[in-house]
Amino acid sequence: SIHLMADRPEFFDVDKALTYAKQACEVTDYKHPQALEILASAYAMGGKLGDAVKTASQAIEAAQDAGDRETANRVREMLQVLQKIQADRHE
Repeated sequence: SIHLMADRPEFFDVDKALTYAKQACEVTDYKHPQALEILASAYAMGGKLGDAVKTASQAIEAAQDAGDRETANRVREMLQVLQKIQADRHE
């Protein structure tokens, strides 16, 4: 989503990214791996780590169901980082 990856502050908008990512997931019945990946990223950027972890797990499952190893591996790496951040915050 451009609202998460923008280099220019005027384009960086986590709230819009969350809104659009949620809409994409709803339209695809939460089964499209890349839409779930973007939603997990938006949650993480917005500081909602619990939601990010849950959604990243959904993205991995959706990617595996679709036979999309590349996305599954990429999101698995993201999930590991999110879980480490989450664990560090609880120490």
